[in-house]
Amino acid sequence: MFFRLLPMILANVLFAAHILRFNGIVPALLIILFAFTLLIRRPVIPKIWQILLLLSIGEWIRVTSMFVRYRLVMDMPYVRLLIIMALVILFFVFVIFWWNNQKIQEFYHLIPEKGGDQN
Repeated sequence: MFFRLLPMILANVLFAAHILRFNGIVPALLIILFAFTLLIRRPVIPKIWQILLLLSIGEWIRVTSMFVRYRLVMDMPYVRLLIIMALVILFFVFVIFWWNNQKIQEFYHLIPEKGGDQN
């Protein structure tokens, strides 16, 4: 199950690194500690993660527009930055949809597990 949850963990670490750069170590550590909620096997956990990932996407879009505007004003190249940030945003979108994986949904009891006693 660790490998199925790896995209969520990577997204968490990536966002924590972003927060570390702009907001300091305490908020970044709180975000890292949030990854331990993945160990709680409750149906609400995927929904909380999807909402927080969606909010993270909003932050990535805000930061991307800020950086691109700065580079445009300073007459600096911005296309590579835009491509990298678009890939980061697409990764977060991928992680939101990754929660719909059947094994993950079974793990968090969103759907009944297969292979049990069936009559």
